[in-house]
Amino acid sequence: MGAICQYLAARHSPGQLDVPVADPAYGAYLNWLHHADATLTFPQTLTMRYYYLEPSPEKQAVGDDYAKWFIARLRRLDTHLERHDYLVDGRFTIADIAVGYALYLACALHLDERFQPRTRAYLERLKARPAFQRADDQATGMALNGRGRPVGDVGRGDDVGRFDRIGQGAEAGAQDEADLGRVSHVGTDKFGGLIDVVGSD
Repeated sequence: MGAICQYLAARHSPGQLDVPVADPAYGAYLNWLHHADATLTFPQTLTMRYYYLEPSPEKQAVGDDYAKWFIARLRRLDTHLERHDYLVDGRFTIADIAVGYALYLACALHLDERFQPRTRAYLERLKARPAFQRADDQATGMALNGRGRPVGDVGRGDDVGRFDRIGQGAEAGAQDEADLGRVSHVGTDKFGGLIDVVGSD
């Protein structure tokens, strides 16, 4: 998703959602933008796979390990947020959209229960943006295997579809892998896949 975000911001929102190449913050911008996928979203896809798409007792530990890895990788973000409201250049950029999506996905997987207060507050700031709320109004919710928290309801306090994933086993049934694509589609819609909806506000 990082490459798509970089392309959209450079092509359709230059100087607003992106950071120009000549800007001293450009390197940090690219680092955070691609950190979102390579470091934060990646372990969650494996947690999703072994908790929801291919659940079985023997794979539970793998999902647990990648969930722990994801939480550990948030330390850099949490430290950065001690002194910054946004990731780069003192303003909201598409790097925030990409990292925000990773955090939002974590909410659907119930990993947000382990967020540090600064990280949680950062996600809430992103979700409070008018553009996020406009995109949120256009997106549809989704629950993984009918047991997860619907993506469209994350953060609304509905507590819809909470579940005990431990010991569900293979009999719970494996969801079609298209679910992963639907999660990405919903998250991208909300955080900026539609530049004309999201804009820079």
